[in-house]
Amino acid sequence: MNIPIQKFKFRRAGSSGPRVMVKEFFPGEVPEVCTTFVSLNGPSVRNETGGPSEDLVLLFLEGKGVLRANGMNKTISAESICRIPVAQHCELRVKKGHTLHYLAIRKTLDQQDMRILKKRRQVPYFRRYKECEAYGEAIKSAKTVNRTLLAETIVPRLAMGTVETTGPDAVAAHAHPMLEQYFLGLADNHVTVSADGKNRIFTGNCLLRIPSGSTHSVLVRMGRRLRYVWMDFFASLKGVSFLKTHTRLGEKKTK
Repeated sequence: MNIPIQKFKFRRAGSSGPRVMVKEFFPGEVPEVCTTFVSLNGPSVRNETGGPSEDLVLLFLEGKGVLRANGMNKTISAESICRIPVAQHCELRVKKGHTLHYLAIRKTLDQQDMRILKKRRQVPYFRRYKECEAYGEAIKSAKTVNRTLLAETIVPRLAMGTVETTGPDAVAAHAHPMLEQYFLGLADNHVTVSADGKNRIFTGNCLLRIPSGSTHSVLVRMGRRLRYVWMDFFASLKGVSFLKTHTRLGEKKTK
C-alpha cells in the first residue's frame, strides 16, 4: 500500500489571482473528516464556521493575520493552533502585503460526542506549539520533544501533538488500528516514513496520511531534523485509551 502525501503551495504576498484559495486534501479518505488548505492574500477577510455537529480546528502554517472568535483576539503566525467549537465561528483578517496559510480540519461528531460536549464549557482554544505541554512515549527516544497540541478532552475522538528530534533517531514501528492518522510536516522536517514495507521521504510543508491499520515507523538520519504534527482521528471513544501511552514528563507510564 502506498503512503499518500500532498504538498502545500504557498503564495507570495501581492501575487496575482484570487484573494482566497481553498483546496481539499484527501477528500473522503478519512471518515467524518474534511481537511482543506486555505491560502489568504491580503487584504482579505475570511469567516470559518463549524456546522451544527461539526468541530473546527485550524493549524496555521505560514504568514501573519488576526483571528477574532467569541471575544478572543489573537495575532496569529506559523505553528499555532485554534479550535472553534460546534456552530461557532471565527474571523480571519490579513493585511495588505501579507499572506496567511492554514489547514482547516472539520470533524463530524456523533450523538455520543455531542452529549459529551454539552457537559463542557465550549469556548475557543488557542495555543502556540511551543507553549503546549510536553509528554513522553516509549516508542520515542529520550531526546525527542513531544507536545500535546490538542488533548482528547477538548474534542471527542480527536487529538493532536508535535514530535521533534534530530538525527540519527527514530520513532519505533507500531500500529494503531483504532484510529486514522495524518502527519503534517513542519519547516526543516526531512525524514523517511515506512508503512508495511513501503518507504516515503517526508519533508516540511506536506500532509501525509498513514495507511489505515499499517505498521509504521519514522527514521531521521544524521544531519536531518524530524518535526511534524500528528493528528489522531478515533473511530470510537473506547479507542482513545490508546493515548495512555503518552505520559507527562515525570509521571509513570500507565499499563
